[in-house]
Amino acid sequence: MEAPQQRQTLGHYEILNPIGAGGMGEVYVARDPSLGRRVAIKMLPERLAGDRETLSRFTQEARSASALNHPNIVTIHEVGAESGAPYIVMEYIEGRDLRSIIHEGPLPARKALDIACQIADGLGAAHERGIVHRDLKPENIMFTRDGYVKILDFGLAKMMGPAAEGDDTLQLDTPGTNPGTILGTVGYMSPEQARGRRLDFRSDQFAFGAILYELLTGTCAFDGETAMDTLAAILHHDPAPLSKHNIRAPQQLQDIVQRLLEKHPDDRYNSTKDLAREIRLLRDRVAAEESGFHVSQPIPAPRGRVAMAVTAAVGLAIFLGAAIWIARDRVSPPATTTAPPVQNAAASKKYLAVLRFKDLTGDANGQLVVDGFAETLTARLAHYPSIQVMRTTPDKDAGGDIPKVAKELGANMVLTGTMQRDGERLRVSYSILDLTSGTEKRDLVDGPVSDLFGIQDDVARRIAQSMSLGAATTRVATLDPTISQRRYLEALGNLRRYDDKTSVNNAVQILEEISRDSSSASVEAALGRAYLYKYQLESENSWATKASEACQRALQSDPQNPDVHITLGDLNRQTGRWDQALAEYRRALDQHPTSVDAILGMAEAYNASDRDGEAEKWYARAIELQPNFWATYNKAGVFYVSSGRYQDAVRMFERVVQLVPDNLRGYNNLGGCYQLLGDYEKALTVFSRSLQRRPNFEAYTNVGTCLFFLGRYNEAASAYEKSAELAPNEYVVWQNLGEAYSRVGDGKERAQVAFKRAVDLGNQALEVNPRDASVHAAIALCLAKLGEHDRARRSINTALRLDPSAISLRYKAARIAALRGDSAQALALLRGAIEGGYSVSDAANDPDFAAMRNTPEFQQLLRR
Repeated sequence: MEAPQQRQTLGHYEILNPIGAGGMGEVYVARDPSLGRRVAIKMLPERLAGDRETLSRFTQEARSASALNHPNIVTIHEVGAESGAPYIVMEYIEGRDLRSIIHEGPLPARKALDIACQIADGLGAAHERGIVHRDLKPENIMFTRDGYVKILDFGLAKMMGPAAEGDDTLQLDTPGTNPGTILGTVGYMSPEQARGRRLDFRSDQFAFGAILYELLTGTCAFDGETAMDTLAAILHHDPAPLSKHNIRAPQQLQDIVQRLLEKHPDDRYNSTKDLAREIRLLRDRVAAEESGFHVSQPIPAPRGRVAMAVTAAVGLAIFLGAAIWIARDRVSPPATTTAPPVQNAAASKKYLAVLRFKDLTGDANGQLVVDGFAETLTARLAHYPSIQVMRTTPDKDAGGDIPKVAKELGANMVLTGTMQRDGERLRVSYSILDLTSGTEKRDLVDGPVSDLFGIQDDVARRIAQSMSLGAATTRVATLDPTISQRRYLEALGNLRRYDDKTSVNNAVQILEEISRDSSSASVEAALGRAYLYKYQLESENSWATKASEACQRALQSDPQNPDVHITLGDLNRQTGRWDQALAEYRRALDQHPTSVDAILGMAEAYNASDRDGEAEKWYARAIELQPNFWATYNKAGVFYVSSGRYQDAVRMFERVVQLVPDNLRGYNNLGGCYQLLGDYEKALTVFSRSLQRRPNFEAYTNVGTCLFFLGRYNEAASAYEKSAELAPNEYVVWQNLGEAYSRVGDGKERAQVAFKRAVDLGNQALEVNPRDASVHAAIALCLAKLGEHDRARRSINTALRLDPSAISLRYKAARIAALRGDSAQALALLRGAIEGGYSVSDAANDPDFAAMRNTPEFQQLLRR
């Protein structure tokens, strides 16, 4: 057969130029004239075309890869042959391979984890289909321009199981590689592969570990002067500890790499899907530690021992509050520019709060339909540039204190409404209250039950006229009147409760049912959002994939839909694809420039990707659009805390309490900032203001911690007692109380009671979430204080297995070891905690280390 470089075409493809060659084929970039796209074509070189085994493996690559449909695996378009030689047509990837990225030096942990997540997801999908890659290396992994990782070249892939019924792509009868034959790339082979033994998916895990080691260190895990030297190292030696080359790598990441590089397959992961989940959780936790937000597990404190509840609201995001664990000893915050000035609302600007409409129809699931009606109405009104629409939380309704709700949202106008039914007619009445002038406008729209969308159009049009909103300058997505309108709105009503699994499941079921009979962009967009909520609730990657697929279907029908782009932005942001998230948010803003959801998405994506300057600009933009909404300032305050800019955070939280004087979260966050600044007296003043408005256990806990840090243990115990009265079932309150009691002269017996109570409550918490490492650690420390050292050791070991990177857990483990008299292990654990950044002064003053404080080893450790 004539080589492609000597001709202009192959089949109907136009050959453009060669782009690479390897032992298993030559690759060319070509053009597919029928679809007008570039493709990559891989074909077997002539010198190997007559080799039956090589030809078989080459064909197997195509069939193996074509059996996979995953965003992190290269897509196979076609398998063909010309003059007896086969070729594969696959997607053309613009980007660069991982080798070129490695040459630039070690990657930061977050970037390495993002890449690792995608590799693990792709491998996990292949392994679930019974396919092993067997030649995983940096050259076979591409990093696209838009941030996606693609695994290439399943030329050595081996089918591990029989074909599924009806799965033609897996029914290839080819000889397996003979035992004793070594295939793969030296340096990334597993020990069993180097010995020519039969392989399974765990061999790919070893290669993945070698790649991850190289990403984090810039150094090969196994590298000898010759190939045989490298193989000997793989078989008999361990690579240098990852921390030797990269002291910033999280301990849990080091542990993952070490486990992947275990010599025996049984010591690696039982499932690559489990590996992918562990990496994803670590990535999210690393991002959370750097950004200050709580994600899916408690975020361990880099320093400090006593937990202080500083509520960090995240505004419009899924999580309405989170606990930040604050250090007693901190590095001074960096000198930076001050926060942007707080903007005042223009007097003429309309800020409309849409409260929950009431259902008066008496129909089954009527409130859900009404909620969906109000949701779509709100979305339509948001497209008028002369108004800023403020959404309420799902549990707000018009029956409450309307002026108070409006003030909390920063609104100067309020829309309320009801829906009634009279036979086959629906009547929607609504009221617009202008809080500035005190005037109120009312109107009523009716129509047939079967035309909910038409009624909604009339309501939106009349509201716009009565409020003199002018014309909508941004496009409003058209609702497909052929779909089941009631069921669609019912699904949207369920989605308002995105934090409730049952509601989200109901929405998914309804939307999937509608989607089977409709190609409506609105349905697919809602389904994409529903899948995203499922992903947020369950952390299962399959839901993220479904969300992406639904959004892509929506964009095919309506490429200009800003809501779809926001969903894709949220999806990419939550899966660590920061640049793709930013691109989607920008597309949304091109269509809807005042979308606060998209603007805050931009801010959070920049924040998560360590581009603080850009993040700050977008937080400021959100504040400019919603100058009287406390949650936007609170979100910006959390950003400044995560950046170490505590004074700027203070300004944001001060604005929160100015706007909503009854907002306890604002006071607790403000007081928490003063704690971070070491100004405990000022923090106590702020917490007292919180307590004056309403006694709350968070403020009492924070007061107790301030007093604890000041050495005023009796007063700290008193504050913790009040906290326990308000929250008698919070184990952390009783743990803190036991700590305070143990430091007062006559508090030993009371401390024992408190520690026992903490253990009981902690065990109750574990019945809900048995994988909560922080609860296991708290129980362990309390048990050690009670003298139950064997149980304490088992509990702390469980905590460390669940969250091995948390230095706060290592510090607790050191205290537990010291309490049972095991000084050697206590020193080893304490060394690991301090090397990870834990407070040296805490260790120096901790009475749990009293018996070993004067030893040379301990004193040397304190000099680090």
